[in-house]
Amino acid sequence: MKYIVCLILVFIGGMLFLPLPGSTQIRNIPLLFVILFFVFGIFMIGIFKYMFLMVKAKRILNQKGFKCVKFFFFPFGAMLHGRYNIIFQSEKKELNIVFLVKKKKYQHYFFKDINNIEFYRSNRVVFNNIKAHGATISKAVETKSVGKQKIKWRQYDMGHNGTNILLFDKLPFKISDSVKKEELGNGDRICSSNVYLFDLNGLQNTEHIFDQ
Repeated sequence: MKYIVCLILVFIGGMLFLPLPGSTQIRNIPLLFVILFFVFGIFMIGIFKYMFLMVKAKRILNQKGFKCVKFFFFPFGAMLHGRYNIIFQSEKKELNIVFLVKKKKYQHYFFKDINNIEFYRSNRVVFNNIKAHGATISKAVETKSVGKQKIKWRQYDMGHNGTNILLFDKLPFKISDSVKKEELGNGDRICSSNVYLFDLNGLQNTEHIFDQ
C-alpha cells in the first residue's frame, strides 16, 4: 500500500511540475516551493523531538552520576528514520542508549526482534444497519499492519558487558514482542534480550539497572 501511495504521489507530482512537451520550464514553481518547505518543516520537527529527548535523557543520567562519552546524531540513516544514540559511563557502569520518538497515538508496537518493530492499528468494525438509520459499531475488532521500522544496534554494544536501553519519549499505547505473551512496560527486556525498554519517566524513576 505504501508503494502504491508513493507511485500516485510521483504521478501527481509529474503532472503538476514536469515541463510540457517541447519545453524545459518547470511548472508551478511557487507551489513546488510551498510543498518542499512543508516537507522540510515536518522533517525538522522530527529532528527537534529527538534533540529534546536526548537532552532530557542526558540531564537525568547526569543526575545519576553518568556522563556522555560518545554521541551519535544522524537523521538520514537507518532507512530514513535516522540513528540517535548516546553512550554514557559512570565509575562502574556503561549505558548504550538508542532513542526512539513515539509515532501516532493508539498504535501497537510489536518487536519482532530487537532490530525490527512492526506497527499495528486496531479499529472497531463499522457496518450499515438496514433496519436502523446510520452506522452500527460491531464488537469485532480489525487489526492491520500500518508500517515497520528497523533499529540499528552496533555489534559492539550487543556483545558488551554494558547495559543496552531503547528509550522512548513516552511509551506507546501498547507494546509486545515475539517472546512474551504479556505486554511490555518500563524496565522490561525486549524479546528476553539484553535490551531494556524505558521512557523518560521510567528512566527517571528506576534504579535497579544502574546497580547491576
